[in-house]
Amino acid sequence: ASEEIEALQAPAAQLEALGLRLIQAEAQAKAQAALQADRRELEAADRTYAALARTADAARSDAETQRSELETLETRWRQGQAAVLAAHLHDGEACPVCGSASHPAPAGPAPEHPGEDALQRGRATLRTAETALDSARERSTAAAQARAHIAARIEAREQAIDSAERLPALDELRAQLTVAQAAQDGLHAARSRLADAETALAAV
Repeated sequence: ASEEIEALQAPAAQLEALGLRLIQAEAQAKAQAALQADRRELEAADRTYAALARTADAARSDAETQRSELETLETRWRQGQAAVLAAHLHDGEACPVCGSASHPAPAGPAPEHPGEDALQRGRATLRTAETALDSARERSTAAAQARAHIAARIEAREQAIDSAERLPALDELRAQLTVAQAAQDGLHAARSRLADAETALAAV
């Protein structure tokens, strides 16, 4: 019995340490799983940000186009107003704008000049485009911030995993723990048998 006890003591003594290592290994496995989930989330965030950035670029291009078209429309409108005014100018009569009675170079005719209603529509279209641009920029910025947050979380997880002790695989640790537990149980049983034998011997 004493030899059996001696043989079981070493593996049984590892039981507590193995239990702690198994807990650490399980925590590391969970950390690895969380890291993989974060990496998948980052890939999705990359796709979302790229799509929103493209939408913002398109909205910026549209706003620039609408702004340019409105500027052209306003130029044509002013030219039209000048032509309308010039058509009513007569030598010797004061200009309603500058007051001069001389009109050496009146504006020529401006065919198909836009009216006030066209200007109002152009301005409304530009406001709509600028509102869409602001919204697209806000969504793109939010997506970039979300992506940065995930990336920072991944970096922190990677640093924690890299700095952690390298442990055997979970299956290997569980097998070692089973052996140690069996040794612990055998040790208790052997000690109990030895105590019974010593008691019986003392009674003789």
